[in-house]
Amino acid sequence: MIFTESILNEKHSDSGIRISVMSRHTLNDGVTPNPEITSDKYDEHIPKLAPHPKLIGAYYKRELP
Repeated sequence: MIFTESILNEKHSDSGIRISVMSRHTLNDGVTPNPEITSDKYDEHIPKLAPHPKLIGAYYKRELP
């Protein structure tokens, strides 16, 4: 079974394996590392599963339905 939750939530022993599918762990500027996202929040980081950068841009520009 797969569950989703915010990477900012604290990881608990019953969280199972947590996989980050974010393209990068940065603030909205895309450069500055987000201090809230630390390696203890997830078990694996697989950015290849993240949305395409153009889709992320459209999301931030509110171009998505």
